[in-house]
Amino acid sequence: MATVVADEEVLRQIVREEVLKAMSNLPRPVNVDSTVPAQLTVREAAKVIGLGKNKMYELTRRKGFPCIRDGWKIIIPRDALFRWLEEEAFRNTGEATQRA
Repeated sequence: MATVVADEEVLRQIVREEVLKAMSNLPRPVNVDSTVPAQLTVREAAKVIGLGKNKMYELTRRKGFPCIRDGWKIIIPRDALFRWLEEEAFRNTGEATQRA
């Protein structure tokens, strides 16, 4: 009986470790500064994340970048922008780790 209990505890520990490992790979919720408007212009978004206006316009043309186009006007949802930044950073970090 003692062997069964010990094996069960070992199994529980293995499952716990695997669940924690899997959870660490999930995207974390983004803590958004509420002083930043919910919808940003390209210039506002560039200022918030510290990029130049031209680079920000370039990003808006990238597939998968979160923006809404209404004619010439481009709107960038704040929460989607921060989520996209985290996903890109996570993706790029993962690729850098795999290359090394």
